[in-house]
Amino acid sequence: MNQPYYFPQKSREEIEAMFELSDLKQTRVYQEALAEGEERGLEPIH
Repeated sequence: MNQPYYFPQKSREEIEAMFELSDLKQTRVYQEALAEGEERGLEPIH
C-alpha cells in the first residue's frame, strides 16, 4: 500500500484523492498529525 509520506510534495487534497478517506485516517502520519493538532488546540478537518 502506498503511504502518504512517500509524497512529500503533494497537498492533503491530492493525497486524499489518491486514497479512500477512511484508508487515509488509518495511517500513522494522519494519526500523528491529528494528535499534534489536538495538542495545539486545533479543530480536526472533516
